[in-house]
Amino acid sequence: MSTIQLRAPAGADAPFSDATPRADRSRSRSGAGGGTMLLVGATSDIGNAVAREYAAAGWNVVLAARDEAGAARNAADLAERSGRPVGVRRLDIAETDGFAAFLDGLDWLPDTVVCAVGALGDQREAETDPAAASLAMRVNFEGPALLL
Repeated sequence: MSTIQLRAPAGADAPFSDATPRADRSRSRSGAGGGTMLLVGATSDIGNAVAREYAAAGWNVVLAARDEAGAARNAADLAERSGRPVGVRRLDIAETDGFAAFLDGLDWLPDTVVCAVGALGDQREAETDPAAASLAMRVNFEGPALLL
């Protein structure tokens, strides 16, 4: 899992999500938080534990996952626990051709990205099947690197 700090665009004034009131779109990075964190791999238990910590510190959280329904369940739980707005976006880290549309669909660039995606794969299969090896490399390195 890695964390990378990004800068939000100057004057970002787009809504956090269609259902979020304007008052909840804090962009402050001072004190106990208040920025936006994007969790890539939002069905990961470790990633969700990190998201809970960010939300508890006052951050807005956006969950991105291949399994959008699973991410939505995690978002509902996180919103209930934290009282913070939680966004959900579909993202398959192996589908790198969709990254531009994914990023364009975000209301603003997050202040922090937590990447909790990964695939173990099967070593013997990867040794004999280039497609299996390629998928493991795409999910574990290439996809996250290209997204960020």
